[in-house]
Amino acid sequence: ITVFAVVKYPAISVPPNDVLSGSGCQETAPEFGTTCFFNCDQRYMRVEGSHSIVCNANAAWSGSPVQCESKENEHVTEQL
Repeated sequence: ITVFAVVKYPAISVPPNDVLSGSGCQETAPEFGTTCFFNCDQRYMRVEGSHSIVCNANAAWSGSPVQCESKENEHVTEQL
């Protein structure tokens, strides 16, 4: 009999103003191969991070979630 262990990954910490989607991404221990997608709320824009990350073979996420910043900050900077 061959027994396979299911590799679990740490839960994703969703940054403020991010929207998380993807099958299994809301679970406390996503499985290998889970792909999670991030977008900024409507009034925010991406400043860094990945729009998608994957549970990869080395038991780690392939990147960092999107970091979002208020679009209002962009207008303040332009006015200075």
